[in-house]
Amino acid sequence: MGRARAAVLDGALRSIARQGVRATTMGDVAALGGVAKATLYNHFRRKEDVWRALADAEVRRIVEECVALAAEDLRTAVSTAADRVAEHPAIRRIAAEEPELLGAIAAPDPGTPGWTAAVDGATAMFAASGRSASPATVDVVVRWVASHVGLPGSAESRRAGAALLIAAVLAAD
Repeated sequence: MGRARAAVLDGALRSIARQGVRATTMGDVAALGGVAKATLYNHFRRKEDVWRALADAEVRRIVEECVALAAEDLRTAVSTAADRVAEHPAIRRIAAEEPELLGAIAAPDPGTPGWTAAVDGATAMFAASGRSASPATVDVVVRWVASHVGLPGSAESRRAGAALLIAAVLAAD
């Protein structure tokens, strides 16, 4: 990812976490990202485009961390993915203020960049753990992690849920 694009997404993340989606303007994103508005508009035409790109980038960041963890322990990797989603400041703000936006940027649809990145990431987590997983198994894991966007629960419940989920899907595959 180019430096300007990364700066724009960082500005968007910080702006959403600070003031929410509705109050965030393209000018806020540019200012917090340290780029000119013209640079922002060279990369994104609308705020919705920024949100989609941000969701994709954040999912990819979480996936990278969790793939590394999966090499040691798949349950920890899945639990960590759920923790990152459940505790993400921008996701929490969007879920509270603009829940309909979550559907647009993280819908369980292969055409949605964040969803595609999550599916690819879950597949990579299983591979990193030395296991293969069917598409159905990957889908179940991704949907379970994604459920923490709307219903984050406690860290303890996420750890217990990840342990049960992984035990069940490994037994089924």
